[in-house]
Amino acid sequence: MLRCLLVMLCLFGWITSGWTSNPIVLNGISIADPHIHIFDDQAFMYAGRDVDPSSQGFDMPDWSVWRSSDLITWQKVTVILPNQTYIGSRGDNEAWASDVARTSDGKYVFFFSHGGMSMGVMSASSPSLDDARDALGRPLVSSSRQPETPSGVWVTNQTRGAYDPSLLVDDDGVTYVSFGVRDTLDSSKYLIARLEPSLTSLAEEPQPVVFLPRADGAEMPSDDKSSLHKWKGIYYLSAGSYYSTASSPHGPFMFRGSSNPQLSRGVNDSRTFGDTSQAHGRFFMFRGQWFHVWCEFLSQNNTGKVVPKGGYYRWRDSWMTYTHYTAAGDLVDDWNYLDLHGSTGVGSYHADWPRIEAEWFMAANDCTKVQINSHSSNESFAVAFAGSGSSLDFPNVKGLSEVSTVTLSFSKILGAGTVSLWPNPVDVDHDTPLASCKVLVGAMQSTCPFKFVEGTSGVTLKYETSGHSSGGIQLDWWALTST
Repeated sequence: MLRCLLVMLCLFGWITSGWTSNPIVLNGISIADPHIHIFDDQAFMYAGRDVDPSSQGFDMPDWSVWRSSDLITWQKVTVILPNQTYIGSRGDNEAWASDVARTSDGKYVFFFSHGGMSMGVMSASSPSLDDARDALGRPLVSSSRQPETPSGVWVTNQTRGAYDPSLLVDDDGVTYVSFGVRDTLDSSKYLIARLEPSLTSLAEEPQPVVFLPRADGAEMPSDDKSSLHKWKGIYYLSAGSYYSTASSPHGPFMFRGSSNPQLSRGVNDSRTFGDTSQAHGRFFMFRGQWFHVWCEFLSQNNTGKVVPKGGYYRWRDSWMTYTHYTAAGDLVDDWNYLDLHGSTGVGSYHADWPRIEAEWFMAANDCTKVQINSHSSNESFAVAFAGSGSSLDFPNVKGLSEVSTVTLSFSKILGAGTVSLWPNPVDVDHDTPLASCKVLVGAMQSTCPFKFVEGTSGVTLKYETSGHSSGGIQLDWWALTST
């Protein structure tokens, strides 16, 4: 019932708040094809939107830029119209997916799709793109050559589409663009190319991305909506929740499976939250935490059913969850969080939850997520505190009561010490911790009293070793119980 009510509110634009939960609908606006990047410790979301809940076509009039300092409260800072680009009035409803990157000299480029026909680029002085201008006055990549096609446009000779760009700035500063194509003469649905330092021209001819099957013969689904990111030297190319990895941005890419643990196990049930091969989005890191943001067709209504081409409403909302990496480098979206608290949205918690998983933190200092259960049906994670001063932030805990008891549950303890809970935000006038729990070797749980202080909206968990212990703990979860 709650889901149905939320769907109705989204459809008719009655949600006007600037804070986000799941699904993400801001000021009554659908959020489609979301790509989130972090610039100077601020999150910027670049997205399109659908305007007609009853349309069976993609009616996407513009692109929007949203800014947030916490992934909870968002402010729309810029709207970009197709007529600000070479598209002009011809593409009023064809503002397909986009992406952004920063150049080595501090400028910003905005890659955008003119429907499935071509891809262009704008340049701006800030990530809000408020002064963005068409950098070329023509497409960067086009699907077909016409008599009026200007010189300098790279024309694909094997496809009728060039769209949905994804940008990756590599560790050496070189930037790559991958994008979707259609009706190729080979088996790949993606092309990838290195960009010149200005990021407004190609440094090489786009090459088809080669995908290799998994050991069990499973192959990367043929789709578009590429997203490219890197973690620990490995390149991840994803389409929806499906992804492949490579040791080079040019590949070849080995199919790994789905970040959705249900799909990766071959289970197709009502727990998909739209996280399918159709779900365009992006994986990104913010303050030490990884997230997955993606959009779904509302007509799926979280049923998990595969939607056929045509005959359904192409209106989308977006979802976000925490994402983890297994010891083997597999991507795992946090379905435990979505099942239990997905509608709350990332970064918010409630004191009456039976447990708050440590891996749901919103900032980390000298802490890392670790896999503690590799069973194929239950990937579990904890957070390793390296030693004294390691800390985790849970900045928005609602329902904090005057007096509570803290319970800490550990998956590993390497040395004695204490875990103290401090007010968050840190400017709360309080020079002693809200709680201080002893950590003893061999005792996998610890409890201690919690005293609320006025002005506290969240907590920071800080670990300190005792004596000569080098310390180190793995925190599985924590909880507050009113007393």
